[in-house]
Amino acid sequence: MSAKINIPRAVHDALGFTAGHFGTVLRLSWFPLTFVFVVLTLMIGPLGEAYEGGDQGRSNMIWLLMTNGLTLLMQASIFVALVGTVVRGAPPHNRSLHFAFGVREVLFVLAAVASVVFLIATTLAPAQFALQFSEAFALEREAEQAFFFTEGSLHEGSKNYLFDGPHPIRQAQPYIYWGGQLLAVYVGLRILLLPFAIAGGADRPIARALRISSGLNIFRMLVIAVIIFLLQVLTNFAAGLIADRAFDSIMLFQMMLNVFYTWGVDFATPAWANALPRFAAMTLGGVFVVVLQSFSMGLLSGFAGALILQTERE
Repeated sequence: MSAKINIPRAVHDALGFTAGHFGTVLRLSWFPLTFVFVVLTLMIGPLGEAYEGGDQGRSNMIWLLMTNGLTLLMQASIFVALVGTVVRGAPPHNRSLHFAFGVREVLFVLAAVASVVFLIATTLAPAQFALQFSEAFALEREAEQAFFFTEGSLHEGSKNYLFDGPHPIRQAQPYIYWGGQLLAVYVGLRILLLPFAIAGGADRPIARALRISSGLNIFRMLVIAVIIFLLQVLTNFAAGLIADRAFDSIMLFQMMLNVFYTWGVDFATPAWANALPRFAAMTLGGVFVVVLQSFSMGLLSGFAGALILQTERE
């Protein structure tokens, strides 16, 4: 059994790493995130038009595989570096550009994919199968009819449905659904740290991940998950306010260019007045995405590394 998770210490260590070493977090994550942002932008724009003329269902599947696969590869490169930095206390290098994909990154990807498959196969898929089976069984029974004789007669009667209303099995469907959801949350929390344990170089990562989430620690991990969610909401809200002010400034700059054009200033042509603010907005949007995603991944890495370190201190 693992000692109980110290939630205040985990929050302190995670925020201390993310905020106190954000320069390191940004240095280790900006290039993979920028690469993903540029590639996805191209796929949505020029490259995405190549798929419009073909089979839409196949195009969507190719799109999902390419985007999710690329995102997972970049996440592996970032999380292995960040979680390793938290656990070891030092970054993997001091270069301003980071991208690595070695054995540990491959194991991270495999663990992440295996965790999702295991979660679906053991919780969500059985619950969905049970719901579909109960629905088909109820529809079949509700459609069945039988001949009911009139009381006191052996010849007269009428044909009626066996069930006057919904089949009783339908009463179990909400319990099946919510039972599956609760089981999915439990299993998800138990195996949540597996890829991060691999990223941090922990010995016996499967045992370590299960040990951290054993016993009542499962509820403490749920509290930490809620804290992470609230921190993400606050971060997104603050970033949204900053982005609104920045884009307002860009629109003001565009209005100034239009005014200069009406005054006869040569460089303030309509082409410049439209193209330059759009370019600035796209560039600024990309910077916001990279910075915000860097903070989010640093926060996750900080919590994961803090929980791994707590088991090593025991």
